[in-house]
Amino acid sequence: MKSRLESPDVIVRAFPQILLQFSFNFRAKKFIPEIRERIVKGMKNYVGYIKGKGLERFLSSTTPTQESHGEKYVYVIGPFTTTRAAKWAEKYGWNNPHFQHVSDAERLSRN
Repeated sequence: MKSRLESPDVIVRAFPQILLQFSFNFRAKKFIPEIRERIVKGMKNYVGYIKGKGLERFLSSTTPTQESHGEKYVYVIGPFTTTRAAKWAEKYGWNNPHFQHVSDAERLSRN
């Protein structure tokens, strides 16, 4: 008989943010790739600016607002169409005059 924690659906609903930030090391380890794919599928890529640290890429299932993400990020850029563009914006977007819009990151990340 399976316990509740062995079912991937229960884990996806119960711990979506924890699964994205940390890796598990318990009995449900075999479900982690499947769970991560389900979680990431419905989320969009954003890049947020943390004062004193710089840009950080994150995933969000809802549009970031001042109420939901304001305590961590000063401002947020996105949503990005591809993960590649979000990673490019995180790495090269700070103080880059060629990066003014999400479409610029999409175009520049291809080169």
